[in-house]
Amino acid sequence: GYRLPSEAEWEFACRAGSITRYWAGDDDGDLVQLAWFSTNSGVRTHAKNELQANPFGLYDMLGNTWEWVHDRWDLNYYSQFREEPALDPTGHSSTTAPHVLRGGSFDGGAPLC
Repeated sequence: GYRLPSEAEWEFACRAGSITRYWAGDDDGDLVQLAWFSTNSGVRTHAKNELQANPFGLYDMLGNTWEWVHDRWDLNYYSQFREEPALDPTGHSSTTAPHVLRGGSFDGGAPLC
């Protein structure tokens, strides 16, 4: 079968091995080459593959449109990992909480990416 990626899987694919804020660095100014967001989108969505791919060859992981992940929202879920980091956490198990959204959007600012 198929399913949405978990939040951890999405994060791994988006960061493509980086440990910086965005896969290409920490500077919001660099985001203009990587993602469609409020600064450069003209407040509209864009066709796929118009900006740079990340090192895994994935396009549009940041900006343009929000992406659902399999995990459900829980404000306190990640607090359990303060002492010991999680390895591929599975997310909150609720079936009624909303899905987590990742990546940002064409009409959002850089911090949402």
